Amino acid sequence: MILLSDRIENGGKVISQFEGSMDKKPFARHFQTLLFAVLIFYLSGCYGLEDDIVQKIKNGEKIQGVEYIVQDKNAIVRADLTSKLFEVKFDKTGDWQSGFGANLTITNLTKYKITSWKLELDFDKNISTIWCAKVAGKNGNKYIIEGDTNNSFINPEGKVTFGFNGTPGNITKEPTNYILQGSFPLEEESQNTGNGSVKYTTASDWGSGFTGNLEITNTNTAKATDWSLEFDYNKTISSLWNEKIISS
Repeated sequence: MILLSDRIENGGKVISQFEGSMDKKPFARHFQTLLFAVLIFYLSGCYGLEDDIVQKIKNGEKIQGVEYIVQDKNAIVRADLTSKLFEVKFDKTGDWQSGFGANLTITNLTKYKITSWKLELDFDKNISTIWCAKVAGKNGNKYIIEGDTNNSFINPEGKVTFGFNGTPGNITKEPTNYILQGSFPLEEESQNTGNGSVKYTTASDWGSGFTGNLEITNTNTAKATDWSLEFDYNKTISSLWNEKIISS
């Protein structure tokens, strides 16, 4: 998608408003001129957002299988599998009666990055060695596993895997009662385009649609004329004000 406008004065801004529908936030690819502006758009439409935990937290809603507290620009979330925010897969890699090896993969089902993750689980075996994570606590059969320095976050719709050995072997029962704790950002991160930055935020959400803001900034003091913005967008914009679409 490419939006086009004629001129933005020094220190000025333009407001582009359009209607449509979407599933994901737009991703800006590049500026075709040096921008010195803030472009704000408003979008309404129909989309499914069952996993939009951040918007629900902002609205103060109750979320199935989730406990959370807000700290500054982040939400500390504690969720079980009924929340459908994550999945866990256990794979046994070896079993030699006196011991075993296994991998465990956590999948982030949301569109947000989860940082400083910890995974609680019940397991009736002794974990003796672990890699790509560490045992942060143990009480009886209950373990708390957390990511190590290089494995401390889970990207949106991404995965992390860690492995471990333990005793004894002859595993007949996988770990159970998974609970994931982590930090979710309440504000979108800016995306650097090379000549400036683009930041998308969801301003409101009413179930069948939402309002979003897209900020485009540039520190260059030169006036931007005949500017255009190109970005990837997986839905159709049906109405647009102040600017125009030159290709889609």
